[in-house]
Parts: sequence; structure tokens; C-alpha cells
Amino acid sequence: MNSILEAGAARFAEFGYPSVKMEDISNACRIKKSTLYHYFPTKDDLLYAIIDEHMDNVLNGVEEVVGRTGKPEDTFLQLLEVYTVKSSESRRRHIVSINDLKFLPPKYQRGLLERQKRVVTCIASALHRLNTAYPRELLKFYAMLLIGMLNWTDVWYRSSGPVIPAELCERVARLFITEFRLHQSDGDRAGLTRFLMAASAEEATVTLSFGQISMLISEPLPEAAVSSPFWWTDERLNGSCSLVECWRSAGFEIDMVHPDSKSGGVRFRRKAALNAHGR
Repeated sequence: MNSILEAGAARFAEFGYPSVKMEDISNACRIKKSTLYHYFPTKDDLLYAIIDEHMDNVLNGVEEVVGRTGKPEDTFLQLLEVYTVKSSESRRRHIVSINDLKFLPPKYQRGLLERQKRVVTCIASALHRLNTAYPRELLKFYAMLLIGMLNWTDVWYRSSGPVIPAELCERVARLFITEFRLHQSDGDRAGLTRFLMAASAEEATVTLSFGQISMLISEPLPEAAVSSPFWWTDERLNGSCSLVECWRSAGFEIDMVHPDSKSGGVRFRRKAALNAHGR
């Protein structure tokens, strides 16, 4: 049966799930179609079996590493090594898991998506250990960012190139460890200033979500900041006094605040643009 899974993964990875017929797979395995249908009654069953086995393999490896005790940096590097090794060992199945899961019916997807979430949770936990003071609402963001990076790397990376797998993992680990170690103080609020100053001079306004602002200042915003625009605009409330210099020193003023804990944010407008409009 493993030969069928390998043949299916190879065809799906190369041609895409919708373009492959069961007959193509039976021919590749040199077995009768009736034998193929005995093991996998439908093409969906075959795709599910390929992704199911691969996800179990990855999840078991990731959870085993996160369950270990030791230095957070070592655990994080081991996590990257396990993820990349599991992916490279079954590269075609990994590509199929990334590209073709969406073609499965909902009844097949539910369990697979739940395991994806568990992988994200494991990575977020490893990141949290690097800096327990890092804003928790950003852990999933960075976990998803890392997974996207690793998944895409698996598409183009070749271990026979100038960077060997161990060095690849070390370089990726260094990027994230540096970020999380960099902000072990009470935050680097100048990150917001640097971001605004880096905006193109042609942009009269810059809009940032509350989550993005939290990421830039390396600390969560208080409840008042995401529920009331006055926290940002009325200095008599002393709400934004500690942040106001971040945008003012970059040459911006508050243009609009959209209060909402999930989708809210702030639009900053350049002072020159404000003057040009007679404001």
C-alpha cells in the first residue's frame, strides 16, 4: 500500500490533484485499477491517506520535541530540525499537504485542520519559552510566519546546495531567537517610529491595525486603546502620552481611529499632508 501512497503523492505533487486520474496512479504502480480501488475506493480517500500519514508524522515529531526540557534556544532549534527533516523525508507528501488539502470534502478536512492547529500551538509554545514576556497575541502570528517560511523553503531548497540542512535550521532559528531576545525589556516603542519613518514619502497616510502596532512596540495595547478613539486623540486623558512621540517624531499625526478589538486600527497622516489640506 505504501507504493500506492508514494505514487499518488508523486503524481499529485507534480500535476496537481484535480488533473490526476486513478488510472494514472494504477499505471504508475503497475497494478490493476480494481486493486487500487480495493485499498482506496475514491481519489479523495487516497489524498486523505497521504496527508493524514504525513501530518501524523510531523505532529508527533514536533510534540515530542516541545515536550522536552532544556534551554529554550536548543528546543527551538530542535523543533526546526524535526520539522524540516520530516518534510524533506517525504517531500512530495509535504507539498501535497500544502497544496491539495483544500480539495478534500469538509468531513475529511476537519481532523487534518485540527492537527495543523496543534502544530501551530507547539511552535507558539516554543516561541513563548524564548521570551515569556513577549506579547501572547503575537505568538500565533510568528508561528504562522515560521510555518509559511519553512513550507516555502521546502519547495525551492536543495540540501545539495551551498547551505547544508543543519546550517539552514541554524540561520532560521537565529532570525526568530534574535527577534524574541531583542525585546526582553519593557518593549521597543521606537519600532513604531522607525516603521513610520520608513514609509514612502509618497504615502500621505499609513494605516496600521492594533495588532501591528502592538508588534511594533513589542507590547500589548491596553483595553482603552482598542475600545476608544479618545485614548489616541485626547491628550487630556493621558492615555497615549507614552506613545505620542512615536508618531510625532516620525512626522505624523492621528488621522482616524477605528475602535474594534479584532479588526480595529489607526490611520496616521503626514503633517505636511495635513497642512496641505488646511487642517
